[in-house]
Amino acid sequence: MTAPLPPAYAPAPPPAPRTTSGFAVAAVVCGLIGCNPLGILFAIIALVRIPKRNQKGKGLAITGLVLSLLWIFGILGGAVYAYLQDSGSAATAPPAGDGRVSVTRLVPGDCLSDVSEASSVTRVPRIACDQPHQGEVFAVFTVAFPGVDELDQQSEDGCQKRFSAYAAGSANLKMDLYYLHPTETSWAAGDRTVICIAADQSGSSTGSIKG
Repeated sequence: MTAPLPPAYAPAPPPAPRTTSGFAVAAVVCGLIGCNPLGILFAIIALVRIPKRNQKGKGLAITGLVLSLLWIFGILGGAVYAYLQDSGSAATAPPAGDGRVSVTRLVPGDCLSDVSEASSVTRVPRIACDQPHQGEVFAVFTVAFPGVDELDQQSEDGCQKRFSAYAAGSANLKMDLYYLHPTETSWAAGDRTVICIAADQSGSSTGSIKG
């Protein structure tokens, strides 16, 4: 007589693998691309649900939250910096009539309250021509860059040819002609413009010389 066999039991199934929270992944993606409100929302949802569902991704959720906050702080910091820059520019702006502008913004007909020789000029004092001024822009043209010496001659010749056409009927004017041309540095930055300026030999004049 044999003893009955013990009942057979099926082995317990292995535990299900832990999944990664989709909200945690979404939080990181939003944090990377700057989708800030959604990134913060997804991160909070992930941090709440991960312990309850025994999921992975807590580190991802925290990373997404931090990235989203960094975006927000960066935007706020940039806005504050821009505001301070604008305020500083307004506080240090030159008085009316000085009107210093970049030489690249000059066009024929602009008048300058001061004309002085210098090896490098980037900003000049533009003023209305009906006010006393020393010089007037009469031509702007582009050139090639064959070299510094050749460029000087090319600029001088180009300005002299254009002066009589601009000041037609003003043959009795006693003017000194100046020109601003690209330097090697500004040429590398894309500057191709020669600016011709006529300066009254008496030192100051009122009104335009344009004929």
